Amino acid sequence: MSRGALVFDTRYFVHLFYSKDPAKLKQLKKLAQHSAPKWISAITLMEMYKISVEADGREAAERRSELMKQDFKVKAVDADVATSAASLQAAYGLSEGQAVIAATALALDAACVTDDPDLKGIAKLKTVWAAGPHKES
Repeated sequence: MSRGALVFDTRYFVHLFYSKDPAKLKQLKKLAQHSAPKWISAITLMEMYKISVEADGREAAERRSELMKQDFKVKAVDADVATSAASLQAAYGLSEGQAVIAATALALDAACVTDDPDLKGIAKLKTVWAAGPHKES
């Protein structure tokens, strides 16, 4: 079963790398395995590197960063993503990271894999989580 393009939010990776719940981990891994193409925003790579350095040290952060770059296409923050992110930030009160990730998904016409209630509240953004779709637009 293949899904359309997906953009994986930072929160997906926080759960993937730090959850102790085997059922949740199985669901998260299954979602990524059955998705193509798989994208991350450059900001997700940055946020996960920072989280990993703080929690587990630079070596772990380097390993995770390399794994993410091997398994996911990385979308840079270009002018279109930046202006869309600014618009989303103003309209929905998002953090910069949230806005860039949402704008990346919109630019790629992809659903965003997230459990972030703020992102799920964006009217034109399709979101999914391991349990299935939360919103279709």
